[in-house]
Amino acid sequence: MSVQSSEDQWIAIQTKTFANWANEQLRIGNRSVEDLTADLSDGVRLVALVEALQFRKIGKVYQHPKSRIQMLHNVSLALQAVAEDNVRLVNIGNDDIVDANLKLTLGLLWHLILRYQISGARASPRKLMLSWFRSMLPGDLDISNLTSSWRDGRALHALLDHCKPGLSPNWRNLKSVDAISNCQKAMQLAKEKLGIPRVISAEDFASPDLDELSAMTYLSYFIRKNSPGYKTMLDWIRTQLKTLSVTNFTTDWNNGQVLCSLVQSYGGDVPGWPTLDKSSNVATCQLGLDAAHSLGVQKTISANDLADPKVDHLTVMTYISQFKQVTPRLPKAQKCQVDTFLDKVTVGHESNIRLRLADSDAVPSKVEVKAAGQTTRPDCKLNWTDGVGECSFVPQEIVQHK
Repeated sequence: MSVQSSEDQWIAIQTKTFANWANEQLRIGNRSVEDLTADLSDGVRLVALVEALQFRKIGKVYQHPKSRIQMLHNVSLALQAVAEDNVRLVNIGNDDIVDANLKLTLGLLWHLILRYQISGARASPRKLMLSWFRSMLPGDLDISNLTSSWRDGRALHALLDHCKPGLSPNWRNLKSVDAISNCQKAMQLAKEKLGIPRVISAEDFASPDLDELSAMTYLSYFIRKNSPGYKTMLDWIRTQLKTLSVTNFTTDWNNGQVLCSLVQSYGGDVPGWPTLDKSSNVATCQLGLDAAHSLGVQKTISANDLADPKVDHLTVMTYISQFKQVTPRLPKAQKCQVDTFLDKVTVGHESNIRLRLADSDAVPSKVEVKAAGQTTRPDCKLNWTDGVGECSFVPQEIVQHK
């Protein structure tokens, strides 16, 4: 297959996928596109698409444009509304859309998908999506990209089972040679059980010519706001924290309290917890990020961004997803345990207690042992050997010691 024909293939896949995506947005207004470039070139349906995405009217439209000037007006109206919503369109002008330039029309639609469906973050949406999938799905899938790692349908079935446990429990038994069939079944289940629209065909999803943008468009339906993946992750957070008060991945995380609580639930150590200073959201977020980092959670978001009410949901979801890979540590009070108990203690004679470190990250030098009678505080001597501590003290009175 030549380079040109391969390019033709992915352009064809992308054109169909983006048209299907546009039709999902236009469905409410009883509109649709069939020929992507021709149907958007007069600007009427393009304006309708932008209005559907922005949930507002953007201006007066020529519903039946009779001249190029009227078409340019319509397209310009749509592009201006998009630009005002912080979507940067480089080298895409109203002439390009009116002239039915396929590649630039696809470029415009990708900017819309990116901004209004996937993520408004400054970070790479591709990296965010890939990181989330790798954290949330089983490691034996080896998800290294958003194209070939998904073509055989196994990862898609695993994603279904993650979003709704029991929906596809036998995904590990699927054969890669049945890629198209696997994808067909997964997409049918996704539509029927999760409400995920089939904006791409199983044949295209399993194709070696599948382009990354088409794959991202379909997969984004699983992780956009209020999606199955979004809701499943919220349920996990609520279960972990034993609370129903966390309702989103944006404003609920701004004050840093939820993050700090999550860190503590994994056995992390947030300085000052639970009586944290609430005067600075950024400072509290930083405490949580630092404590999470000690658990192995990478700082993929800054304290300033996490404290921002306009923080992007996918950025927060991707950061929090790392906790799925964290092995919970014991609470500080349980990291050192008493291995022997005293039953025969005599005043004036040395008594010994054996201690054992129950957590690999426990530091012997930070373990402090105190003994207390009713009126005396006998000195305690503590020596460590390979995680086992020998503690000795001499009681000075006949009372129960603590």
